[in-house]
Amino acid sequence: MSNHSKTLIPLLFALMFVISCGTATGPAPQVVPSAPVDGLVDPRAGQTLTLPASVMKKFDAAWQDLAAGNAELADSGFETILRKHPDYTPAILGRAAADVQQQRYDEAMTKVEEVLAAQPENFAALFYRAEIESRRGETDSV
Repeated sequence: MSNHSKTLIPLLFALMFVISCGTATGPAPQVVPSAPVDGLVDPRAGQTLTLPASVMKKFDAAWQDLAAGNAELADSGFETILRKHPDYTPAILGRAAADVQQQRYDEAMTKVEEVLAAQPENFAALFYRAEIESRRGETDSV
């Protein structure tokens, strides 16, 4: 078996797992931003819990603030959601994304680890952890 095949097979299994998680039972998010922000996926990816439309609009506005480079305003929007819905992990991860955008990797990792403690297989949190570790490596080598 070639080295290419050895890498391709686990990659295909991982891709099938991610796809199956995204198609699990439960409704899809009501509105999903069209593109990642700073390379970070929408933290609602794979979530089955949806909140009222008004909360989802607040989330979308905060995510768009983040996309526009306004991390402080985005963080405030996610924090507003968390006051009424403290266990809504996408808002926690949204705050982590705001920290990443401001290169506050320790603060971001604390939020990601909080989510992973409650949901060890949360796709977005696992992705964020890998991204933060990667960026820490980039900043350490500069």
